[in-house]
Amino acid sequence: MTRTAYLHIPFCRSKCLYCDFYSSPGADEARLDAYTRALLLQIGAAERAALSSVYFGGGTPAVLGTRRLTALLDALAARFSIDTDAEVTLELNPNSLGCADLAALRAAGFNRLSIGLQSALPQGLAALGRTHTAEDFLRCVDSARKAGFSNLSADMIFAVPGLSADENLATAAFLADCGLEHISAYELSYEAGTPLTRALEAGRITAPGDEEAGELYTRICALLRGRSYAHYEISNFAKPGYPSRHNLHYWASGEYYAFGAAAHGYLNGKRFSVVRDTDAYIARTRGAHFWEACDDLPALPLSAEEREEERVFLGLRTADGVALTPALRQKTEAQAAFFARCEAAGYLTRDGERLRLSEAGWRLSDSIIAKLI
Repeated sequence: MTRTAYLHIPFCRSKCLYCDFYSSPGADEARLDAYTRALLLQIGAAERAALSSVYFGGGTPAVLGTRRLTALLDALAARFSIDTDAEVTLELNPNSLGCADLAALRAAGFNRLSIGLQSALPQGLAALGRTHTAEDFLRCVDSARKAGFSNLSADMIFAVPGLSADENLATAAFLADCGLEHISAYELSYEAGTPLTRALEAGRITAPGDEEAGELYTRICALLRGRSYAHYEISNFAKPGYPSRHNLHYWASGEYYAFGAAAHGYLNGKRFSVVRDTDAYIARTRGAHFWEACDDLPALPLSAEEREEERVFLGLRTADGVALTPALRQKTEAQAAFFARCEAAGYLTRDGERLRLSEAGWRLSDSIIAKLI
């Protein structure tokens, strides 16, 4: 069985106003070394398997620097059988170029970069609490190309408060102009406890309404499709041959290792998470076994019913949709009037063997999927 691996690096230079991921700004060299040692111990205790992709996420993984990142990738290669054509992704921010030598990382085996732009406009970056500029992003792309990276992805956020529809759309156009192989476009979400959510609750900012955000999503999709990007998942667009293989593995319910504090994994039919505390992760990881820093380990694998629900929930995120198994077909037939209305409205298609949601259907995916699981 081929698996993938995710490594969570919970360090960053500063915390963005909207961010709810487990990350903390600032870390000295000793702390970065201690965290890297813990990751190496956890990797060394993992069950051996073949890996089709590796993903370093965060935080801002680039803050570990070239030496530590290379050591981690070397440890993975020593423990696992990494496919010769494996996708190996590193996340970085436009202003983290000074943290790592991209040419050295490319030579070490990293072959894909995911760069967090979020907005190409100064006012958009300020609204999100980002500390870089669009010019920093362009320099990052240029450096990556010169270092030999031929697979670049970037993230953008839309429905940013204070920006007009055209200003939100400008970031998608900016990224398409850069000739990137992959673009992820996420609607801004307001997570509990973040500074942005507190500002919204206090009335200091106003969020676009659902209809306005939906129209903006439709315009972004049309723009990127018009620039030869295939819309292969709710939030993801790729040039031919460049979808995120790591994420496709997730959406196909594939199994994956989780390394590092707050990482989530799926192995042997069981979903699990690593302790959401960096100090606890470092203290508990001694290399005795892979699971020693994991919390709430399930006693049993997912049931057949749970696996089917996940297959539907994850698969309908993608343009390929899901196979109409007898069980799924029975559910659609039991609510025939609802699904007929969805089909007539253009929210979904059934071609006999597969069920797919359209771009319009993706906007309503939660309510449609709720009828199926």
